[in-house]
Amino acid sequence: PNRFNGMRVVGVDPGRIVLVTCAWEDEAGNVRFSRFTLKEYRNRLGVKRAQALLRRWIKGAGLTEPLEKLRTAKTHSADAMRTRIESLLDILPKGMDMIFKRRVRSLRASQYARRQRVMDEICKRITAPAEAAGDTRPVVVAFGSATFNSSSRGHPPGPVAAVRRALRARTVMYDVNEYNTSKLCNGCHKKLTPMYTKGGAKKGGGRAIWGVRLCPTDPKKCRLR
Repeated sequence: PNRFNGMRVVGVDPGRIVLVTCAWEDEAGNVRFSRFTLKEYRNRLGVKRAQALLRRWIKGAGLTEPLEKLRTAKTHSADAMRTRIESLLDILPKGMDMIFKRRVRSLRASQYARRQRVMDEICKRITAPAEAAGDTRPVVVAFGSATFNSSSRGHPPGPVAAVRRALRARTVMYDVNEYNTSKLCNGCHKKLTPMYTKGGAKKGGGRAIWGVRLCPTDPKKCRLR
């Protein structure tokens, strides 16, 4: 749109493994990229160190075994829930004593401060990365509003919602609806079809390739082909 002329529009695609992937055009019209991974976020935050300290303090407070024996809250039985609540009440004094120790409160405060610093670094990686040094155009962020769970099997949850809030507080940001963006061709808007492996069934052919889609439109008619 004309209202974005003279501005650097940064497209942000949030994800589970790669927290944010950014793309924009420099003043010469070349597409540039930057990203911030979930692994990088957790390393900067010192998550492993904090978790190791908490495990050690929980063990020192004698809470490891009671917590391991604690029944799950996902139950349909009133008796099982009653047993869980009684077990929680038994270990509550030890738990409260550990939580309010100075070292635990200091760890929580330091983690909060680290989280704010890392969030500021993520926002700078999006709005003012090293690749955009010297570009003085005002920045507008187009943030992909994909509705997916921030955690997946084998991967810890990522702070996608926190990144969105931080960007909204620091710069001009628009949510971009991602409905059908992975199902339709953005050139002709026809539904994409799966791509299959070559060969017969005995050679493992004819199988859909995960995540790869093709535009069914004639290449001469689709503007992207």
